[in-house]
Amino acid sequence: MFNTRGARGEHAMVTTGWHVGSNHFLHFGLCRDGKVRIPLGWVLSGAVRNAMDQQLHSNACGPFTNQAHLDAIKNALGAHYARR
Repeated sequence: MFNTRGARGEHAMVTTGWHVGSNHFLHFGLCRDGKVRIPLGWVLSGAVRNAMDQQLHSNACGPFTNQAHLDAIKNALGAHYARR
């Protein structure tokens, strides 16, 4: 299992979920929309960064609710800093 990139990514995601708990784990996703090929390497082009940013602020990407997860982070941080 640990000899493949995909299995390592899946293992890291599941293990993180175990450690932080489901209430503190949000899964963001990227979709293949056919317009922009998104290679996840060290350097991303401007077009790829823009496509990723658009998907991050959208709930129209399959099973992922990226915008809702961003809102949850904002609410959690707002509550945290309001207590200070």
